Amino acid sequence: TGIESHDKSFTNLLNVRAFTKSNSSGHGLSCSSSIKDIDSSNAGLDAGEYAKSSINPKKCESGKYDILFTPTVAADIFQFVGHAASADSVDSGDSFLANKMNLQVSSNTLSISDHGNPPNGIYNRRFDNEGIPTQSTNIIENGILKNYLHNVTTAKKYNVNSTGNAGIMAPWCWNLEVSSGSATFDEQLSLIKNGLLITNNWYTRFQNPAAGSYSTVPRDACFVINNGKITTPIQGIRISDEIPRQLSNIDSLSKTRKWISWWEVETPVLSPSIVVKDVPVTRST
Repeated sequence: TGIESHDKSFTNLLNVRAFTKSNSSGHGLSCSSSIKDIDSSNAGLDAGEYAKSSINPKKCESGKYDILFTPTVAADIFQFVGHAASADSVDSGDSFLANKMNLQVSSNTLSISDHGNPPNGIYNRRFDNEGIPTQSTNIIENGILKNYLHNVTTAKKYNVNSTGNAGIMAPWCWNLEVSSGSATFDEQLSLIKNGLLITNNWYTRFQNPAAGSYSTVPRDACFVINNGKITTPIQGIRISDEIPRQLSNIDSLSKTRKWISWWEVETPVLSPSIVVKDVPVTRST
């Protein structure tokens, strides 16, 4: 199309895992576009404290729990909202956001936007793979689905402008920003009567992408929460749920947010910690 330009970006990722001899482990991370902003001290402290606090984990009973997800785990959920917002995912029948434009798809406290070149973003781009300038696009605004992500082809089909999200094959999100809430982490914790704290997860797999049904395995430090207090460390559980149900049952979002990007979260997400009500939990095998 006659466009010729160049760009460069920097991504710095640090992951720290700590282990004890008593069958416990912890994970900490720090990511930034600038190496100067990598916080290795707190990443190491998080990993070490989680490992130390979860020594000799016990089994957990299956059931439904109010779960406090740290930003590391919440970002894994939110990245799939960005993927489902791709117009190509909608057209291919793989999106739980299909046919929901301008409808409520989450708690009204939640907003999610995609940014091509945000301050301190992890994967910044000035233009997409078709040479279109990247921009900021509101995906969900106060619980209402506002936009899909487009390249030139899907934009023409939907009679809109490209959002500057062209990947190699289809529209893709660059850096997702999730709205912050009004609660501190301790306040979120204090309001949970019967719940769990999940600090990390892996093996997130979808059974039905169009319904948003998935399962994931918590790893490293996990804890029971009783009457607002972190109590017994646990292991060997699996979460099986649907993302649309989780989005609609977000009880709170934390004031503080953290950039998350690592092997389980491929799309960088600026995420708060979140509390989701009535999450189904089973024992993993």
